[in-house]
Amino acid sequence: MSSARFGCVNGRAILVADSLDKYIDIERFSGGKLPSEPMACIERWSDVCSLAASLASAKATDFVPLDFDKLDCPVPRPRQIFAVGVNYKAHAAEMNHGLPKEPLVFTKFQSSLNRPYGQIKLVGEKCDFEAELVAIVGKGGRNISPADAWSHLAGLCVGQDFSDRELQYANTPPQFSLGKSREGFAAIGPYITDTATLSSRG
Repeated sequence: MSSARFGCVNGRAILVADSLDKYIDIERFSGGKLPSEPMACIERWSDVCSLAASLASAKATDFVPLDFDKLDCPVPRPRQIFAVGVNYKAHAAEMNHGLPKEPLVFTKFQSSLNRPYGQIKLVGEKCDFEAELVAIVGKGGRNISPADAWSHLAGLCVGQDFSDRELQYANTPPQFSLGKSREGFAAIGPYITDTATLSSRG
């Protein structure tokens, strides 16, 4: 397996095969050496990647057919969710904003997390969404240097950041966290991909 594709089904941590049509249960395939709980696995990411590298030797009976509609959020209970607004030049231009001197950071509530193919209840008439790159931090630290930052990431996945713009701009200054944290407004997945095989980390 070239890289780890880490997901969650029925609350259990899984690894998706290269063929993307089947998966193994991490706890069962590791013989209990790794836990079934997704957040606990993310904290042991190097062990998860080592297990992923051994999938080539797995037997056909180790795999379960994958139904993408049944995938859960791969990071079900993160301690914190930070988002960076106005994070590229074209977005700043379309919003008639100058580029911020420092990153515009806001938070999203854990209750906003959603399955990758979950349903979303839209509220009001001014809801929209943006595609996002989601970085999952697997190892903590403080005052981390840019050169060491990648070593603290477990992996990356795709996200959709939904916004209720009416709520967001109901007051001045805007309330980003409220407008972007309605239930289910943060769909991420379908799985986390290890960063080791990225051709560029610029």
